[in-house]
Amino acid sequence: MTDAATRAEYRVEIGQEFTAYFDEAQTYLRCLDAARAQVSEEINRAIHDYQALGEDPDG
Repeated sequence: MTDAATRAEYRVEIGQEFTAYFDEAQTYLRCLDAARAQVSEEINRAIHDYQALGEDPDG
């Protein structure tokens, strides 16, 4: 069997594997983006809460 014949024989299967891989990678990246957004919101709330305490009375 030649390389071209092998590629032709497994073209659909390989295509499905690549599609699944890239779909899973996109899902993972969306998860990371959501986690980043959540942490950013928490940091911003903490900064806001800290600033709401006002200036240091000794400073």
